[in-house]
Amino acid sequence: MARQGMHFQASLLLAVVTLLFGSGSAQTGDARLSRFPVSVHDIVAALPGDVDHMDVARASRIWRKGVIRTYIAGNTPPTPEVVAEGLLHNETWAYYPDDKPRRSMYAGDTRAGLVPFLAHAHFGDTYSWLLYMDDDTVFFPPALLHLLRDFDPAIPYFITDHLWYANGTGPATHPHPQAPRCLPCHFDEAPYARRRRSFPAPRGCPCTPQLLCAAAPRVFNAHCDIPRHPANTFSMHGGAGAVLSAGLLRAVGLDFMEACSLSLQSTGGDAFISICLWQAGYFVTDPGLSVFMEGVHAFDPGPEDRLGAMRLLAAYIDGHREGADRHWVTTCDEACERQLGAMVSLHIRSRSFAALDDAASFIKAITTLYEVYQELLHHKEERERPAAEAAAAAEAAARVAAAAAAVAAQKLPDVGTAAAAANGTGTGAAGGGSESAESLEDQAHRLAMDKTKAGAQAAVAAGAMAETEAETEALAAAAAKETVAGTAAGLAAAAQEEIVVSETGHDAAAGDGVVAAAGEREQTEPSKPGEAGQASAEGQEAGMVLEATAAGQEASGTAAAAGQEASTTVAASQESSDAAAAGQIAAADQGVSAAVR
Repeated sequence: MARQGMHFQASLLLAVVTLLFGSGSAQTGDARLSRFPVSVHDIVAALPGDVDHMDVARASRIWRKGVIRTYIAGNTPPTPEVVAEGLLHNETWAYYPDDKPRRSMYAGDTRAGLVPFLAHAHFGDTYSWLLYMDDDTVFFPPALLHLLRDFDPAIPYFITDHLWYANGTGPATHPHPQAPRCLPCHFDEAPYARRRRSFPAPRGCPCTPQLLCAAAPRVFNAHCDIPRHPANTFSMHGGAGAVLSAGLLRAVGLDFMEACSLSLQSTGGDAFISICLWQAGYFVTDPGLSVFMEGVHAFDPGPEDRLGAMRLLAAYIDGHREGADRHWVTTCDEACERQLGAMVSLHIRSRSFAALDDAASFIKAITTLYEVYQELLHHKEERERPAAEAAAAAEAAARVAAAAAAVAAQKLPDVGTAAAAANGTGTGAAGGGSESAESLEDQAHRLAMDKTKAGAQAAVAAGAMAETEAETEALAAAAAKETVAGTAAGLAAAAQEEIVVSETGHDAAAGDGVVAAAGEREQTEPSKPGEAGQASAEGQEAGMVLEATAAGQEASGTAAAAGQEASTTVAASQESSDAAAAGQIAAADQGVSAAVR
């Protein structure tokens, strides 16, 4: 019965690991916590339009590519021709009148502040994220999707790291590091040595005025009103843009925002939306990098340095090929690559061009440069992928091995103590010895179950720690599966070995006790038929168990070596990964069978 129990424990361990990792990346992907899958189909855009800026608004089609649904609110009713043309590009053209009289710098500022809420009334609950921008703002979808993957769109979020602010009597500047904002709850500060000299941003999901006022009470008055040093200079920057969650637009209605905006006199549409969202109970969440890294911003890093962004892209593109594989060597340094990787938006500032046609042409040019940069970056990542996956697999194997060592360190029945106890009670009744052996078997069974659970949890944790992009998940999962399958074989053999060693100690101790008792009886009374033979048989059984232990150890070493070899190999395909995993399971099962025999 004991041997059947041991075989069952090892088989159960293999079954659990196979169940968790044998079906590809589904479990591994699901285990990546704090992730909210997002694609361009989950995103809509909203921008204010002007009859004189229609060509600038149309130029953004080059990066929207007809996929991102877009709502454009102009200052004149759109003609049927404009509506029909817009439908070809997934655009909805609408009308919202200019302000008369003006209550800010431009007549279209109320429209600019309300356009996200007008767009939400149009799209309803058909999206997750809304891009809020001027008509001359460019968004870069790859960086945008990377940023949004850790944000829950159901939470009211107003995301940007580019704010107007003045922390004294001087003029407001942007982006201002002292402007109050929150950090997202999921942001990991561990990789960064310290914060910049910036606002002590609290974590907020969502960000609220109450959180900000508590974090910096000297900045705000007793009523926690929006700070004004001087008046009306604390707001997001409209040209840099922002990302609003569907949760925010469901929480704050168009009627509230319109009534609030029409009651204000301020600097612009970006001030209107900022002040009114504050009054509604929400404010800006910074993605995080700008709080810790000098010169790194996700939203319009310049500020408004379109030529600076172009130079960064040119530095990456202006390189050369070298090596046998003719790989691309860029002239973009580490700081350049860091900023390009973080850049979500860019403000072109069309008013700085001699003609709006030139601004439209620049939007197309900078988007094309960014696409070339993305292509080169993709080739670089593909070239470096095998080494990165091998390193990730080795790291995962090391983590699983550490978990296995921790499991092995758990307390097992002390063999020496058990032997002494067996020697002391060897002359006891046969019924008592049977009860003791049964108790040990139950204890070994329970410990083996604990090992099974811990090993499976360690394997799941190792798979969950792999941080890869969505497009690399399948390959990474295959590598992880092969690694875990190899390690599982080692775990199974190790668990088998420990259980056999434990039982061997008890069997050997019991054998010693029986032999000693038999010797004593021989000296004090005549031997009864069969007793000496029984003692001899029990001693032989103990010896056989010791031999089985040695066989199990040898099989365990073979399985562990096979698992170690598998951990350094990157899976070429799902089929080869499955075959490797099956081989490791078979090796482990052979080790278990050898130990049982």
